[in-house]
Amino acid sequence: MAAMSFEEWLPAPGHARGSHLIDFVEALLVRCEDLAEGRDWAQVAVDARGVLDAIRSAVAAEAPGIAVFDFASEFVHAHLTTVGAAFDGVDPLVAAVACARAVDDIWGDDLASEWAELLASRGDRIEPGDIVLSAGSDHITDLYSPGRAFSAPRFRAADGAARTRRAGIYRPQQGVPSVVVDRSLSRVLAPLLATGDGRARPWVAGVPNTSSAEWDFDRAPIRPRDRVRHLDAAERVVTDAFALDAAVVVLPEFSGYVDVIDRLRQARPQRPTLVVAGSGHESTGKTLRNVASTWIARPDGTIPPDQPIRTLKRVPYDGALGTEPLTEVASTITVQISGPWRMAIGICRDLCDPAITDALAQLGVNLLVVPACSPKTTNLARGAEAVAVDAGGFALVANGPPTFEQPNRPPAKVATAIWCTPLDRTEPRLMASTDTAGVVIVDLNGHRLIPNPWP
Repeated sequence: MAAMSFEEWLPAPGHARGSHLIDFVEALLVRCEDLAEGRDWAQVAVDARGVLDAIRSAVAAEAPGIAVFDFASEFVHAHLTTVGAAFDGVDPLVAAVACARAVDDIWGDDLASEWAELLASRGDRIEPGDIVLSAGSDHITDLYSPGRAFSAPRFRAADGAARTRRAGIYRPQQGVPSVVVDRSLSRVLAPLLATGDGRARPWVAGVPNTSSAEWDFDRAPIRPRDRVRHLDAAERVVTDAFALDAAVVVLPEFSGYVDVIDRLRQARPQRPTLVVAGSGHESTGKTLRNVASTWIARPDGTIPPDQPIRTLKRVPYDGALGTEPLTEVASTITVQISGPWRMAIGICRDLCDPAITDALAQLGVNLLVVPACSPKTTNLARGAEAVAVDAGGFALVANGPPTFEQPNRPPAKVATAIWCTPLDRTEPRLMASTDTAGVVIVDLNGHRLIPNPWP
């Protein structure tokens, strides 16, 4: 590639969508993508390691002090141009990558905390080509006492020209729906998960039913055969979780239709608890949806107060239990943002779509909660682990019931809880079953699952 001066390739502040420094970094990363097209970045990086380090050091040496990142693009652009005068003639790709990483070196942690506010100015949507700033390991510190090591996620700065320690450009696969940011839990989710000086509170995967024979899978909407018994069992799961002081409780798919949700929203814990009350079929006229309901239960009520957060299933079930005739599916991916946490809810087969799990990883989703109802758990576990390892997050799947009755086959025993973490030097995936109705307790500090079947 022909030699160029910094001013010839460095994006001008006016080329960014706004004057916030994150806008400028976004434009700079897109420029890195353009300059890297058709080139082997891995080899370029090896050959130019010394120059990369030299530019990053020079940029950091006399970096301007910035108190407010709005309107900061001009100052940073001027600084990069001044420093770049000593490196004119360097491969523009090398220079662009070095500058992007240098800006992250200096201001990346502060910019990551500003990113959520920038999204608000963009209508709380993330489109292909938009910048995404990761939470790093802040959520690990939030959940555990300091000192727990964090395994390296898939998206690392060294692996791509258009990535830095904190930032990357969102490039989902074709067909992935648009991304919406929801702030319903922004003030309450992070404090709920934070442990301070104490041990992490347990998480719980609930199992209100013992066998698939307790359900009528032959027609939609799918319902338990004994609704009163199921309602009482679902309530018992949540009551048990609250008694355990659980921070999170999740029920399986098809557990949470409207009557169950109405009952469970009356339950009150001693401390705030995130409740993902499974999912249930919702039938209105000729419309059939599979909807998961989520809220935070508190001693004095629920958040949101009026109705739960609703998440539609995107990938209908089609397998040994029949075909799920959904007429309306999710048209967006919704990400809840609270402090360092980015939470997404999926329903069963949603977790088996590689394009979706790849998008979740790119979005930095570090809390994935999944109600499921599947006689096969390998793909569920693989999808949960992919998000946990690739995005550096936690994933909890509540699957049920533990026994699936299938024609002309012996009953299938399955895991009712799948727990995946990004912690270094630990098994990234744990699976367990209650074998009957009950709960599986996730002991975060002990890194173990504790089945607790009911008598």
